Amino acid sequence: MRYVTRSLSLVVPAVVALSGSASAQVDPAAAPADAPAAETASEQATPEPAPAETAAAAPAVEETPAPEPAAEPAPAAAPAAGEPAEDEEEGIPGWFRIDSDGLGLQLWVGATHSLGPVDLASDIYVDSGTFAEFDIGPAFSFGPLALTPMVGIGFDWSEQRATTLIAPQLFTILDLDMIYFESWIQGFLYSPFTEGADNDLYTRNFLLAKLSDDFHIGPQMEATLALNNDRDTLSSLPVGGRINLAYGENNLLGLFLGYETQEDARQVADGTVTVDPVSGEPVEGTTERALVGRFTFVRTW
Repeated sequence: MRYVTRSLSLVVPAVVALSGSASAQVDPAAAPADAPAAETASEQATPEPAPAETAAAAPAVEETPAPEPAAEPAPAAAPAAGEPAEDEEEGIPGWFRIDSDGLGLQLWVGATHSLGPVDLASDIYVDSGTFAEFDIGPAFSFGPLALTPMVGIGFDWSEQRATTLIAPQLFTILDLDMIYFESWIQGFLYSPFTEGADNDLYTRNFLLAKLSDDFHIGPQMEATLALNNDRDTLSSLPVGGRINLAYGENNLLGLFLGYETQEDARQVADGTVTVDPVSGEPVEGTTERALVGRFTFVRTW
């Protein structure tokens, strides 16, 4: 899965187009997840998906379910639906995003096109392997509030087939004078393509205080919920803190570090292998670790 730990960020997708200053942020799915694309939080670290995480630049996320968000997505600033662009020569608003988290290295790019009275946001998400995702949906702006519902589909080029339906998705950004709030909600559905596969719902949420135009700080929470196959409902719940830092004109650096509160999600491979005495099958050893995080860079234009 691609949501982040997709965890899960887009971003991830995942994309949200929102007008704002350099202090506005992108988290794709907001600019879809930090998710998560969409693996469970324990597998990831896509979901986060999918648009973009934002805070010092307007988005589209993060780290589902994108899924980022991330997760964890839509850095592009766009005029409100039905409102003409101030300067036609400004071109199409867009964004580019890089995430590093438990899912590995992830790249996003997205834009918002004006189609008469409707703004249409879209993005692609790729990981460092063979997974690729496309997301699309309308972008709505109501003053400081931006809402971007999306649907997406993921492909695994090594398997030569579609593997994931990323729906529903909703990226919410509220950008006020003193605070910035971003939320990703992403469904990662694998069973339409693989019988009996797990389906998950990923969410990424953070609330930042604007200490200055260039520095925002606050709490972040991500959760992955199991939707089928008689699994524990809450499979991952990392909580921690986030900083969004302006990194030059139209650039944003996002740093998230947190603690995984769910015991099963804290089990990671330790490189050892034992043999099951009953089945004779090899069993990979695990150890318990709780640190989760995501580093994000977003460029908007």
